[in-house]
Amino acid sequence: MDHMEDLYKEIGERCPYKLAQHQGVKLAYLNDIGDICGFYKQTTPDSYRIFLNANIDIENQEDVVHLLIKHHNTDMRGTDRVILKKDLDNLRRLGDEIRKADTLIADIFLKGFFGIKRNKA
Repeated sequence: MDHMEDLYKEIGERCPYKLAQHQGVKLAYLNDIGDICGFYKQTTPDSYRIFLNANIDIENQEDVVHLLIKHHNTDMRGTDRVILKKDLDNLRRLGDEIRKADTLIADIFLKGFFGIKRNKA
C-alpha cells in the first residue's frame, strides 16, 4: 500500500481536504490565477498552505489538493510546488494509458492462461 493510502486510512476516509486539515495544512481559494490550478507554500517555519484556483471545477480542486498533500508528505515538505492545468491534463492522459495497458494485460492473461475472452463493455 502506498504512503497516501496509509494516511487516508489514519483519518478513516479518502478525503484530501480532511487529510490537509488533519495535518495542519490550511486551504485558501484564489480567483483569476490563470492556468494555475493550485500551489503549495510554506508561509512560516511551521505553517503550510495550499492555494486553490476557485475557478476550476471541484473534481480538479480535489485532485490538486491530493497531489499537493502528497508533496507535503515527502522529503520535499516546505518546498513550493505549483500544479498547472496542463499538469492535470497530462496526469489524466497517463492514467488513461495505464488503465488501457492494465486491461490489455488482463485480456492477454485471461486468453492465454484460461482461454477466456473478456466481454468488452
